[in-house]
Amino acid sequence: MDDDIIYRLVFGGAKPEQVREIMMQIYSWRNFDVTPEELSAHISDIISANQPEKSARKPLHLQIEEFVTFVANKADLSQSVTFSLQDCYIHLGIREATEKASCRMVISRMVSRGQIEPAGHKSGIYRLVNSEDRSIDLGDLSDLKGEMRIGFPMNVHKFIKVMPHTVYIIAGETDSGKSAYLLNFAKMNSQLHRVHYHSSEMGKAEFLDRLQYFWANASDNKNMKFYERSNDFASAIKRNPDDIHIVDYMQMFDNFYLMAEYIDRIGKAINNGLAFIAIQKPKGRDEGLGGERTKDLSRLYLAMSPGCLKIVKAKNWKDPKYNPNGLEMCFKLSEGCHFYPQGEWYKP
Repeated sequence: MDDDIIYRLVFGGAKPEQVREIMMQIYSWRNFDVTPEELSAHISDIISANQPEKSARKPLHLQIEEFVTFVANKADLSQSVTFSLQDCYIHLGIREATEKASCRMVISRMVSRGQIEPAGHKSGIYRLVNSEDRSIDLGDLSDLKGEMRIGFPMNVHKFIKVMPHTVYIIAGETDSGKSAYLLNFAKMNSQLHRVHYHSSEMGKAEFLDRLQYFWANASDNKNMKFYERSNDFASAIKRNPDDIHIVDYMQMFDNFYLMAEYIDRIGKAINNGLAFIAIQKPKGRDEGLGGERTKDLSRLYLAMSPGCLKIVKAKNWKDPKYNPNGLEMCFKLSEGCHFYPQGEWYKP
């Protein structure tokens, strides 16, 4: 459950019944399966475990250290864990200016001791310093899934071994066929895998229009789910980390340097599944918005322009002696979703 949202509501002054009503609405939007009774019990647990009165008699520095511990315990330490001064104020019920000044002083001392460090470009945001590593036991093969049976339009799969816990990217120019490629990918793989299609542009009407001559019975496929979503894809993926997730597409209108960070979050949300992400790219360039770093985070990076698909980067080659990087294929796109290759893959 979204403990962070619940926590902010509870300790921001909302009553338990208000929190339950708000969270039930959020979960209904996200198609999250939880009953009102389960949610009420969870809210009560959070309130009882974090009552401000319980820590009010403790010195402020102990309260703040307990807060940092609380943040760490509810997070995945394989990822960057951040919090803000405002979070701390809300958690501890700090309202007076003198208390806030004391809080900032304690935080400053924790920075000096190396427990936390400033994060981001805004003041008052801190990152937990984590020295823990997640060990890999190479002798234990019980959790390995091996190569996944995945197909790609235009037979890209004949060049690569598709492995779990991977991110693939298709960077395409406007109206080059990104969505068509991803819809074909979804159709090809939804018989063997559960596939979640997250669209930032298409609603129900447009999905039906795109699919009527290409995949008219898509709604009958129980493995296939379609969603409207334009941000925070990692949170959606965490609910089904062993499935295939398609992001069409990752919209950004400024601060393009953050694109790589959002892709990285998606990669960390995946477990034994995979994510296939579409991003925009400028005409005449292989890399999408966000630059070279977006390429570094993927195991397969495709570039699409009208009538041409290029394998910019491919890892885990099927034939270790054949490097598919740089291969191109020309195609024609008909009826919005039908790809017709114009020849074989070639290196220009």
